[in-house]
Amino acid sequence: MKKVLFLFMLLLFVGTAESYAQKAYRVTGNNVNVRKGPGTNYGVVENIGGKVQLWKGYIVKSDKAPKNGFVHFVYEGIGVGAGEACDGWVSMKFLKPATKCSACNGRGNTGRKCSACNGEGGRVCCYYTGMELCEKCGGEGYK
Repeated sequence: MKKVLFLFMLLLFVGTAESYAQKAYRVTGNNVNVRKGPGTNYGVVENIGGKVQLWKGYIVKSDKAPKNGFVHFVYEGIGVGAGEACDGWVSMKFLKPATKCSACNGRGNTGRKCSACNGEGGRVCCYYTGMELCEKCGGEGYK
């Protein structure tokens, strides 16, 4: 019984150690390639418009621990159809840690209905969320 309990606790610990808290980074370079894997030996992700690249200031929210100096993230809106999401890898050479906005706690909005579109969320005024953008971070949620 003690062995079973020990193995269970060990497996629980290993599972916890592998979990990863999401981290945010700000892109510091222009036209930074999004790659299919964690290295320059992987091809650049492409869509209808060509190579998928990030611009300076874009926020990348990583969902996994860095690998080979690259960060994995899931993205929407970079040459992707509405409601679609893709994933890719970006070199940490072109990233710096970003911190959550203290005013909106990383949400990017105030939690109030957007007055410009009356909460319909069908316009750029609120990044299609229907919520009023946070003035402190400009709707990004991070600094």
